[in-house]
Amino acid sequence: KVSEKKYKFTTCSTVRFKSLHALACFLKQYRKSGFTTALITGKELAENIEVEATLEEKREGQDNPITNPDKNFKKENFNVILDTAIISIQSRFQQFKISEENFGLLHNIASFKGWENGHLMDQRKVLHDLLQDPDSMSSESDIDAIELCEELQMLSSLVPENYTAQEALQFIHSNNLNGVYPNTSIALRILLTIPVTAASGERSFFLKLIKTHLRSSMLQERLGGLAQLSIESDIAGQLDYSDILQDFSSVKARKKTIYGN
Repeated sequence: KVSEKKYKFTTCSTVRFKSLHALACFLKQYRKSGFTTALITGKELAENIEVEATLEEKREGQDNPITNPDKNFKKENFNVILDTAIISIQSRFQQFKISEENFGLLHNIASFKGWENGHLMDQRKVLHDLLQDPDSMSSESDIDAIELCEELQMLSSLVPENYTAQEALQFIHSNNLNGVYPNTSIALRILLTIPVTAASGERSFFLKLIKTHLRSSMLQERLGGLAQLSIESDIAGQLDYSDILQDFSSVKARKKTIYGN
């Protein structure tokens, strides 16, 4: 659910920010107190599919061996998996936190009607500095802070309450107002493309299967085939397996010649 909210185009960054924070808190708490529940659930699942639920005991020597297989599993598997997930979530949480601090005010443009000019100008100055090219010797920016301040004040009186950033941008485009609100249009487009930029760096979650397939060597052809079937599961589900089996059997069939007397 958090993954869906994180990259769903209609979900504002505030919801994504809160969802990631809640998920990080849940994983930390689950790491402390969730192992017993996970162990019971795992044993019940193993019994349902008729698989032995006893963990194997390692026979190799260790400096400080853990004789209890449950504790050993918790240390080497349960904690490691959750620590990896927590670190990954915290990294994304910090990224969305910075995004929320810089662009969060654009998610409810209608609320600008009650703002004073000084306060609104301070916030727009933050965006002006943020979108300025750090390598440029000039003070040019993609947006003009003063013009953006004026545009937002005018636009706030046109859009309904609780209009999202996406709806505000659609309102501008559908009414051919890009020339009237150029700075607002640029700021909203940058805001709404941030999830796409973040998704392009998602290797540990969504792209791991594809990376596994691309890194497979020729000696791992069978594993590569299974990875490809998993990646392209939608296409694989539509294949006519009867024809595939027929072709496979015709190629692999053994021919035996019977000689008569």
